[in-house]
Amino acid sequence: MDELDWQLQLRQGRLLLGSAPELAALHLQLAHELAPDQPEVRLLLGQALLASDQAADAETHFEVLMESDQPEARFWRALAFERLERRGEALALLQQVLRGQPMHAPARLQQARLEKQNGHFQFAIASYRNYLQLQPIDYAAMEELAEVLELAGSPGEAGELYLAIYRAQPEQTQALLRWLELKALDDPPLMMQLLIQLAREVPTLRGRIALQMASVMEHASEMEERARCLEMALEDPLLADRAAWQLRAGLSVPYLPADTDEIRQALELLGKQLSAYELRLPEQAEILPDYSNLYPYLRTWTPFCFLPYLNIDPLPWRRRWGLLFGRMLPVQPPLPEPAVGPRLRLGFVLNQNSSVKAFLLELLRRWPPDQAQIAVFIVPPPGAAPDPQPLRADFEHHLLSADPAEAIDQLLRARLDLLFLSEVHTDQLLQSLLACRRLAPVQVTSWLSSGTSGLPDIDCFLSSPLLEQSEDPQRFYSERLIQLPDIPSYILPPVLLDSPPPRSDYGLPEGHLYLCPHLIYKLHPDYDAVLAEILERDPLGHLVLVSKPDNRYLRNKLLARFELRFPQLMSRIWFLPKLSHQDYLGLLTLADVMLDPFYFGGGTSSYEALGLGVPIVTWPGERLHGRITYAYYRKIDVLDCVAYNKEDYVRLALELATRPDLNRLVRARIRTHVGRLFENREAISQVADCLLGLAQQGRERSD
Repeated sequence: MDELDWQLQLRQGRLLLGSAPELAALHLQLAHELAPDQPEVRLLLGQALLASDQAADAETHFEVLMESDQPEARFWRALAFERLERRGEALALLQQVLRGQPMHAPARLQQARLEKQNGHFQFAIASYRNYLQLQPIDYAAMEELAEVLELAGSPGEAGELYLAIYRAQPEQTQALLRWLELKALDDPPLMMQLLIQLAREVPTLRGRIALQMASVMEHASEMEERARCLEMALEDPLLADRAAWQLRAGLSVPYLPADTDEIRQALELLGKQLSAYELRLPEQAEILPDYSNLYPYLRTWTPFCFLPYLNIDPLPWRRRWGLLFGRMLPVQPPLPEPAVGPRLRLGFVLNQNSSVKAFLLELLRRWPPDQAQIAVFIVPPPGAAPDPQPLRADFEHHLLSADPAEAIDQLLRARLDLLFLSEVHTDQLLQSLLACRRLAPVQVTSWLSSGTSGLPDIDCFLSSPLLEQSEDPQRFYSERLIQLPDIPSYILPPVLLDSPPPRSDYGLPEGHLYLCPHLIYKLHPDYDAVLAEILERDPLGHLVLVSKPDNRYLRNKLLARFELRFPQLMSRIWFLPKLSHQDYLGLLTLADVMLDPFYFGGGTSSYEALGLGVPIVTWPGERLHGRITYAYYRKIDVLDCVAYNKEDYVRLALELATRPDLNRLVRARIRTHVGRLFENREAISQVADCLLGLAQQGRERSD
């Protein structure tokens, strides 16, 4: 009977090893207890433990197997040593494996990766090449080799590898981009020349290459080049989803405009194109019932997501495009019957790697017990490991499928009374699709989205009087605007640093530091003159920016805009690379004053700076995303840094940077009162009561 039992547990463990290693480890541990002398059981148990981040326990099992001379144990023990950061021992074991089995491909690959981690690039290159002789079509390993060649100072060889990868696998967009960057670093027009040349050399890839380059040019805010790329793609008679790409070609706004004239011209073109589409959409513009051709259609939302950065009221534009987009969507089946039972069912869609997630995460962790059944749907980024732990034991925890049809089906099967979409019309485009579908009787978004959705299937928008204008804020929303007394989030304070880092860690000079560490998109052309005036009136002042996003084309385009407008100030403008979160917090502590861009200001960056006592100059805008820092100040009742026009903004920035006494006074006031901003339990009950009330109303309407 024991033999049957351990074999059953072994079989279960083997089946679960790839998908659920923790559960596999439980079955294999039972098998090991029943059959402790079975080497296959011990080996699989060690592998399951290693996959479950229990490297120390796994290493013990592999050591026992090595003593009995099991051939694979040495390799797996090397992997365990690597996880335990015992790289020297790992490399020594791999060398032993390769002496006995020179054709052991996994050992070759692991040896190459360890040599790369140790900074021994030439050894890593040799190991990668040996591995690729054994596995010549492992394009992931080929890309790793290209990265090492770059690190070793061989960009030409790296570029050849990236191009070979792309030609073999045209879906490998990143390989094409790296090749182009190595060939034409910081030169989009030269990229265009290379693109045309490559398309001529490989005509079968012409359309695909052109579409990928259109995306590159769009993210570099090179809109003329983007248009040329899309024209080239549409010339390809074999181009799939032609109607969708025709739509994309007609819809664009600049990510980083050169001036307000470029914004005005882009809006005129966008308006004309929408009017034309309202009369007639391109033929065959239709999203299939299985959503298999969704991607190019979904990307048509991109310009409408960016409108708030350009100081454009997104409501009329999103409303118009939402109606057109709805005409292309497949017919949706009716909602299923509501779930049976007294408890309301509330669903929350969160993107795993988004800064917005933090604003809701802590609120949900503290959600009142026994109030509704909560279902959390996590959207993992492509290729990333999903969050391993559920948010709370009493919550349902789901990974939302990357397949749109399956994701919609998951939400429908959940039979929710209310669905909360956290990020409609941001770069998380899947949520823009979900917002176009009726998936629950009540659908809600909030201040965490980029303004109103403009969509008929989103019913309510959660905000606060702290965030909104007092005079008719409803005019900015297609949804019913619900204003809770507090900001609808639970915010944790930033972790205080033991001691501020020196400026030399960041390569920054002495003088007054005006820090503006926001997304590059938020720096509207109207803001340039304000930055210039601050530096002109403070000869000891330095403007510090951060590469967010980490896109050298956007960074260089912004610097070119500055160079054109105030070349005499360029020596006092500092652009730091992407920073770790700890280094970023350290940078905040060095600022004399932080600058909040007007029209679209800070969110996470503002509460972190205030939590560290850093004064932020802000001029509240008309709409929500120009008022968040102001809302924080209103919450803590410190209004010393709030300007009432551009001139006052400059005055406040200069005074805070150049008058140490005033700076110390304002910092002291912020530190005294900033606790009101954080860990506000009243906000939890306000959000919970509001959503439960909306869900109850929805259920009553359904009955």
